Amino acid sequence: MNPLRPLLLLGLFVAAPALAALDIVRIKPDDEASAYVLKDTATGKVLGTFCDPATQKSDYGYSGDSGPGNFLWSEDRRYVAVNDPDTGRYRYVSLFEALDQTLKPIALPAFPPGSADALEAVRAASQLASEQTRAVRWQHNGTLLLSFFAATRETDDKPQVEASLWADVTFTGDTAAIASTAATEPAADSTVAETLIASLTSPAAAEKPAVEQDPNWNGSPDDLVGTHRVTGKNPDGSAYEGTVDIKVQPEGMSGGMRVSMEWKIGADVTRGTGLIQGRNLAVALADGVALYKVVGDWNKFISPDDGGLTLVGRWATSGADAVNEEIILVGKPAPAETTFPNVTALIGKFMTPQKVPVSITGDGPLKAITWPADGKAEPLTGLALGNGLAIRRAQGVSVFFVNSSLDAPYLMGQTLTGENTIEPENLFPPF
Repeated sequence: MNPLRPLLLLGLFVAAPALAALDIVRIKPDDEASAYVLKDTATGKVLGTFCDPATQKSDYGYSGDSGPGNFLWSEDRRYVAVNDPDTGRYRYVSLFEALDQTLKPIALPAFPPGSADALEAVRAASQLASEQTRAVRWQHNGTLLLSFFAATRETDDKPQVEASLWADVTFTGDTAAIASTAATEPAADSTVAETLIASLTSPAAAEKPAVEQDPNWNGSPDDLVGTHRVTGKNPDGSAYEGTVDIKVQPEGMSGGMRVSMEWKIGADVTRGTGLIQGRNLAVALADGVALYKVVGDWNKFISPDDGGLTLVGRWATSGADAVNEEIILVGKPAPAETTFPNVTALIGKFMTPQKVPVSITGDGPLKAITWPADGKAEPLTGLALGNGLAIRRAQGVSVFFVNSSLDAPYLMGQTLTGENTIEPENLFPPF
């Protein structure tokens, strides 16, 4: 098969940022010759220029209506496939491994013996009319689907002969291998995530409440309103106690409940704003995040003088490597279970309905979150508690619970942006 058609990456900087922030960007107007650069969208630095080694001009990148699909990044941003513009008869693809400081070319793999005989026979013809290799899509299992096409030239004594082949390509380091081939294009993977997105964005879904509540609690967030006793323990084992004032306010049509909290610990006053979903209460602090689980089923309007709720929680400052534990007593609750279970299902790779990749790592309750936004991929702080997850966002906080009603668990939740805006937020397994 044809060798890899090379792309030259020029002008690399010595220090490159995280690859999650890199993308390939057009740098010239539409009415001029195309030029494309590898750019760190977080800092604006150009790391290199894609160009043809022979002409020192860039002929790679977006073409016609194809848009940025000509650059296909793997879900983990480790690999990128670059399709040539569609120039008609001949088109090729280049594969790269994204390293810390550069992109390393990867050779197109050889076909397994006997899997591409028809295609190779056409390619070997003396009069070749067309030859194209194209990256189609990354599959949800991490493989890259490539399509191959070749056609002979029609002559007076010979009709045109065409051959097509599709191949799933796997990657290990800087090596690619063909895992399987097919004579016709495989159907796009239909995953639980895509089914969920379709159902959540359908007209019928718009008629339902924007956010489903955790079915394990039938109480009301209004039960939390008031001034309550709080006790806590710092990572070094030292204890503290004081009071916390909680206010709850519904936010318009979103169905969300905004929560304002003010802690008074001795002479220190701390404030936070968050939201509650089911039994999970997430709060954005000035420099951190807190997450509580509501324990109990008390309704203060039915039994105002009998019973109560317990908020079992954790909080951490941004960038911290340890968490603090806290208990808030609402009313006169019965002794509560105050263990702090971890949900291992929260570790892994997820994706928003807009196909933005979100990574969650960390074996303990403290989670490191990578969630690109506005061209930036700054690390975020998350906390896990029971089936809940809180993530401190740049302008607010997100709260999720693990929804296991389908074959593949996903995270269903809400995001509070600023003081008043609450929107549904869901994270799905990779497509």
